[in-house]
Amino acid sequence: MINRFYKNINSFFADKYVNLLNVHHSMLMFAHYLAGIFNAIYLYKNGIPLWIVLLAFCLIFVVRLTVRPFSAWLSSRYGLRKSLIAGIIIYAGIYQILYQINGVDLWLIIYVIYAAIADTLYWLPFHAYYALTGSHKTKGAELGMREFLIHFSSIFAP
Repeated sequence: MINRFYKNINSFFADKYVNLLNVHHSMLMFAHYLAGIFNAIYLYKNGIPLWIVLLAFCLIFVVRLTVRPFSAWLSSRYGLRKSLIAGIIIYAGIYQILYQINGVDLWLIIYVIYAAIADTLYWLPFHAYYALTGSHKTKGAELGMREFLIHFSSIFAP
């Protein structure tokens, strides 16, 4: 039984690229847990009614559905690694746009569209890249470690 435990522990850390993706993903989720709730609070504190805040987040998901084919096309044309790097850089711009919002204005519309595009340009290549990285034999252990890191990081966020 102890040998099986050590074998499972070793399979968690077998591939350094998967480990880097797991650490990256857990850091991103920690930041999302830490700051994600404050996006809605920030919008509400800037004079946007709560129903419009919730509608804006719903619209982000609707726009994401329409952008997915474009993201898949970009990923297949330029490759997953380049698409993922571009998605990371684009994703960082969400907070620059969020800062510009002062009530129900054009910046709120820009935020909804940009956040939907950034989400899709990041998450679609990330999941495809993650699925292709690592070994099929240890994929369950790799996913288990990723989920552990995500939930462990969520302990420290509100």
